Amino acid sequence: MHTEICTRVLLVEDNSSDAFFVEELLSQIPDEHFDVCHVECISEAQATFEHGTMPDVVLLDLSLPDSNGMDSIKAIHNAAPHTPIVVLSGNEDPSALRTAVQVGAQDFLLKGENDARFLCKTIHYAIERQRTERELLKLAHYDSLTGLANRALFNDDLRRALARTKRQNEVLGLLFIDLDHFKAINDTLGHEVGDELLCKVAERIKHVIREGDVAARLGGDEFTVIIEGIEAISSAEVVARKILQAIATPFTLSGQEVRITPSIGIATFPAAGNDATTLMRNADRAMYRVKEQGRNNYQVYSDALNASGLARLNLEQNLRRAIDREEFLLHYQPIFDVATGEVRAVEALLRWNSPDHDKLVAPLEFISILEQTGLIVAVGEWVLRTACTQCKAWHDAGARGLRVAVNVSPRQLHGPNPVHWIKRALKSSGLNAKYLDVEITEGTMLEHPEISAVVLQKIRAMGVGISIDDFGTGYSSLSYLMNFKVNSIKIDRSFINEVTTSGASSVIVTAIIQMAHGLGLRVIAEGVETESQLEFLRTQGCDEFQGFLISNPIEPEALLDLITAM
Repeated sequence: MHTEICTRVLLVEDNSSDAFFVEELLSQIPDEHFDVCHVECISEAQATFEHGTMPDVVLLDLSLPDSNGMDSIKAIHNAAPHTPIVVLSGNEDPSALRTAVQVGAQDFLLKGENDARFLCKTIHYAIERQRTERELLKLAHYDSLTGLANRALFNDDLRRALARTKRQNEVLGLLFIDLDHFKAINDTLGHEVGDELLCKVAERIKHVIREGDVAARLGGDEFTVIIEGIEAISSAEVVARKILQAIATPFTLSGQEVRITPSIGIATFPAAGNDATTLMRNADRAMYRVKEQGRNNYQVYSDALNASGLARLNLEQNLRRAIDREEFLLHYQPIFDVATGEVRAVEALLRWNSPDHDKLVAPLEFISILEQTGLIVAVGEWVLRTACTQCKAWHDAGARGLRVAVNVSPRQLHGPNPVHWIKRALKSSGLNAKYLDVEITEGTMLEHPEISAVVLQKIRAMGVGISIDDFGTGYSSLSYLMNFKVNSIKIDRSFINEVTTSGASSVIVTAIIQMAHGLGLRVIAEGVETESQLEFLRTQGCDEFQGFLISNPIEPEALLDLITAM
């Protein structure tokens, strides 16, 4: 006995013959039932939505009595943003498909050229693509690990909250929360335990703040809380004390008791700043003062804290001297072929051999200063030149065909003469351009999209590959993959972490791989740490991977030994 699948279809078509043809096609599919509601104009479709009847898909003609062309798509998309749209049109212009997708449609079909099964498949594919896009949109605004708002959504929320606070002449509190010695937990108990801890910390923060307050995870072990509608700084201090008390209770993780403490910086509007950037900076300064004074406490920003800026200035001066003293060096993380296990490429990773530290300093501790001061331009050019020279040396030693990937910052990409330093590095090293990949983030591309498009086109014209780093953590827009010509995407480790334990993550990773391959892009998975994660990627056809499962970042000599041993 067959169970029919019922799919609700809203057919927006003013031509009765065309409408009859579509309904006839949908009635011919065995084992499926299409409940078709036919309307003849956009206003009737909008009225259907207003009455609470939401279809599973909209079949939309672009020539209607009250709307025409792409305006029809926009009108349906605005009225029902989560409902997939399949355009039915007699327009054979290839650019029409691109335009339709950009303004909100999931697919585009020519009238009179579809049989019943093809139309049925198109409808189901559109529904599935819309579901995937919704998941990606959610990931663009919410942290996939904790479910809190992510940095992008937090920035928007803070700006809106400040605008409301100014109109109502109230006080706003901003809490910047950093977990003390979190890295030690990751290093000793593993990233899975660390991620579990972050989730439980997020739950406790949400439990103690008010319903209208906003909690966000900015990344790593950094959290923020926006507190609106308060009358004095003391109200923000009350929330900080509640968070300290909530996190003080030991956590049970993987059967063992784990303790951790937070350092909390507080900045309030208007006392500590009149805009979002200033408030964030001052809350961060207050948090670092707590770190300096022993951690596990909170500190309200005051003008006296400006003195701590001297330490930051000192760090900047040390970084300037580090360039002259050649204290920077590169380690390389191998990128493996999923199918064969062979090393296909390496990612160049910056380290600082500071005389003031007893071990190499990771970029998280200084890269923001390089960005803020503009030093990243000089350091970035050195990184690229050094990585290209090292890759050419590996080729000469027998590791032919090895690619090297180098991260490029927004300042480098959007600065003057952005491709000249790439040309210089290739020329001085003698490396063929096809063995170099530049990695950029989604945010970098979309910060100045017009400039990015021109620069990326020039880079590709040189024969250099372009890869989107940390894909899925930013805007995750499908349209920019069509507008920006790239060669590969790197799936962020936050998805790979949960790919064998979370149904949502596995579906999203699968969708990303299929989407990328459909666009002719290579897919690289970051942060692979278990055999089960690798096996999942292998079954889904992922091309390459990197992660601690096989190798952490290593020195150049060790990399050559690894390649030789395989």
